[in-house]
Amino acid sequence: MQNMAFEKKAEIKTVNRVALLGDSIFDNEQYVLPGEAVIDQINLLDRASWNAELLAVDGAVLKDVSTQCQKVDEKINHVIVSIGGNNALGYISIFEETVSSVYEGMQYLSEIKYEFQKSYQEMLAEVVSLDKKVALCTIYNTCPGVEVPLLTALSVFNDVIFYEAFKLGFPVLDFRHTCNSPSDYSSISPIEPSETGGLKIAKVIKNLMEKRDFSICKSVIYH
Repeated sequence: MQNMAFEKKAEIKTVNRVALLGDSIFDNEQYVLPGEAVIDQINLLDRASWNAELLAVDGAVLKDVSTQCQKVDEKINHVIVSIGGNNALGYISIFEETVSSVYEGMQYLSEIKYEFQKSYQEMLAEVVSLDKKVALCTIYNTCPGVEVPLLTALSVFNDVIFYEAFKLGFPVLDFRHTCNSPSDYSSISPIEPSETGGLKIAKVIKNLMEKRDFSICKSVIYH
């Protein structure tokens, strides 16, 4: 009887719980048909050793992650953060200003980058304080209908994300490569993932969870 109990106990696998923090990249339910949201796509995958919990909120900016962190309980093992796109959108009015030279334009960009990096670092401090295994996500840059100069400016924000991730040895999910087709974006709002894009995101998360050795503090890019 003792041997049987031991065998049953040995068969029990540890199930990792993953919290998704951030904005509508994860919380895209209102931009797709019922059952097609990113969290739904994740739940449809064959996940024997992990499951996901949606804490991200549509419209969230960097400072809002602090509130989301408060909902991460002790049963959560991993945290994946996709945030910053709405902060980038908040700078559109500055990007549309007229400047007298390219140099002056670069000065504007450097100020924007400094401000974004400071806010991103503050957000990361909150996430790191949770003492969980962390992965970060880039901001995708092929949204249909968005002007090319604005999409190009996203490289400033993604540079910050990569720098901070590599500084801490966190893996990065590069959604620029993941969602690289017009069909990856919602017809309701072209800056949100469609059913197709959501499935791609879900598969990248699955790949991360199944292949990443989180005991190693080394940044690796997944897409």
